[in-house]
Amino acid sequence: MPRSDIELIRSAYEYFAGDKVVAVMRQRRRSKTSGMHVDMSFAQVWTVRDGLIMRMQMYADPQEALEAVGLASESDKRSHSS
Repeated sequence: MPRSDIELIRSAYEYFAGDKVVAVMRQRRRSKTSGMHVDMSFAQVWTVRDGLIMRMQMYADPQEALEAVGLASESDKRSHSS
């Protein structure tokens, strides 16, 4: 599918927990030709120390990323505000 055929909408939220930053992303795509939709969410947990990125972990499920840093309740707040 040619890039010009894809309509892309992105949104992101960040949560902070000590030396960790959780970035939750959502991408929605639609083919302008076929109308087919793709909607996906994922998260990254970044560990930062002394201003340097030490590690990045990828999560297919944003809830798991928030739970990994002890912020599971933040996901509940975001889902109720949508």
